[in-house]
Amino acid sequence: QSSSSSSSSSQPFLCLIDSVVGLAPLWQEIVDCGTRAPTRQQQQTILKINASELCRLAKLENKEEAGGVAQDQLVQAVVAFLRQPLEQQDSTQQPQQTKVAAALDALAITDGKHTAYLVRILQPPQSSQAQYKMQIYQLPVPQLTNNNNLLYPIGAGDAVAAGTLAAWKSLTDHYHYYYSQQPEHPQESEGSTRSTVLPPALLEPLLRDATQHMSALNSDDADAIFLTSFAFGIACGTASCLQESNSVVTILDVQRLYRSNGQPKLVVSSLEL
Repeated sequence: QSSSSSSSSSQPFLCLIDSVVGLAPLWQEIVDCGTRAPTRQQQQTILKINASELCRLAKLENKEEAGGVAQDQLVQAVVAFLRQPLEQQDSTQQPQQTKVAAALDALAITDGKHTAYLVRILQPPQSSQAQYKMQIYQLPVPQLTNNNNLLYPIGAGDAVAAGTLAAWKSLTDHYHYYYSQQPEHPQESEGSTRSTVLPPALLEPLLRDATQHMSALNSDDADAIFLTSFAFGIACGTASCLQESNSVVTILDVQRLYRSNGQPKLVVSSLEL
């Protein structure tokens, strides 16, 4: 399944994909839409995927699925997956636009209770011959102790996807609103509104963390938004394991688990695809 969100024509169209079925035609459509867009920044796409699924798509064997995917194996899988050629290639496209990397801005990789990873794909200018590059961030996952209570992992992946998209939309809306209010961007102020997806009690700590990530990791707005959104999604997925109903969370659980998250860490600074 894929979820998308956009509240204004001047804001980026956000697409989060949570599926490993039917990806080939989807990649081609995303690349075609990006080629037609006035700027690539008007369209942003995240693939949320499990580490073992990624290994299968990359045609790499994952021998220790229960113990988590090793970091070096995960990097190999990411590179192999993003370098895969698109099924339909247009002769008018630049060579670097004919691979899966051209369709994505980020991979949000989960691995159960083990470390999660955010892969940021850096898109070169459309007219450039430069290759895509990627950065990989490591995100800690809150650990649950059952205290003689049962945990319910079914539906946790859906909660991760929903939480990530909600935070991503909220943060993007907030920054779009902020920049539209600056004197140098008066033409963008019309129709710009603050986020209505997440309540202030949830959004405010995300804004603080996004600002902190920009400073600590020397990252731009987009990187900080991706990282913060995925961290929030991980907290939602973890919180859903405490509820018997699938993909149901409480705000208190999400807040507590989000606060318990450690800081993301850059583990691959620049790798050409």
